[in-house]
Amino acid sequence: MWHVLGERKLQRIVVHQQFLTLMNLEIDSANACQVDVKYLQQKGFTDVVIKRRDNGEMAHFTVPRLASAECSIE
Repeated sequence: MWHVLGERKLQRIVVHQQFLTLMNLEIDSANACQVDVKYLQQKGFTDVVIKRRDNGEMAHFTVPRLASAECSIE
């Protein structure tokens, strides 16, 4: 669910078992958008346990990091 932080700013917080995903979306006066994504480790966890995409087995990973992000208004 998206939360309205201001006239042109939205935030979404996704709660996973071992970490949170925090997404901020802001639209400037020229209708260009900017997105910022952060992954925050939940207290008490040292890594993330999720299924591997290649073989479906559970594995330990570090908290995700964003390499790049972009958005557009349609």
